[in-house]
Amino acid sequence: MRLRDFGVMAAVLSAAHLMIALGSFAIAFSFGMEQFDAGAPIDGSRLEVTASVVAKILWQPMLAIWSAMFFGRSSPWLLQWFAFLLNSVLWGLALASLVVAIKTRLRAR
Repeated sequence: MRLRDFGVMAAVLSAAHLMIALGSFAIAFSFGMEQFDAGAPIDGSRLEVTASVVAKILWQPMLAIWSAMFFGRSSPWLLQWFAFLLNSVLWGLALASLVVAIKTRLRAR
């Protein structure tokens, strides 16, 4: 596989990761607002719980590094978005490498 093809695949997978991660976060956040409106603890729906778990998985390893460095909300918004984008690029590169490895292994057979 050429480097250009690998880069395109990594970019597409990075964009897909970012969309899924932001979408799952938005779903979990919007459904979680009912708990604040009601003022009493409400069990989350299956969709909310699933979206929350998916968001927590997809924000790794950025979330762990972000928490360890104690940046929090006081950091500039540009730095926060850069961390989100860098996390998605990391996932895209890892997934593209996995696809290339699987393709190479299947061709060898």
